Amino acid sequence: MFYFVRLWRDVKGKAPTVQERVQAPSEWHAVVQVMRRHHLTCVDRAWVSYSANEPPHVRLAQVVVKGKVRHWKHEPETWTVAKKYI
Repeated sequence: MFYFVRLWRDVKGKAPTVQERVQAPSEWHAVVQVMRRHHLTCVDRAWVSYSANEPPHVRLAQVVVKGKVRHWKHEPETWTVAKKYI
């Protein structure tokens, strides 16, 4: 399945650091795949949706991927970057 992944290195940034569409078996694999492709070991926020025009259905905070170690939290609903997603 195809997923649209947005990654923020800094929570205060209005625009995502990385935006990419990838094919992966799950949302979690999509996030890890994009982070590894861009040589990122940790990001402050990760959003995953089915397309660029839809709101994210998975919101993660404090994502860390180092080798086989993966850690993240689900983002609280009160955190927002902007009213528009694009």
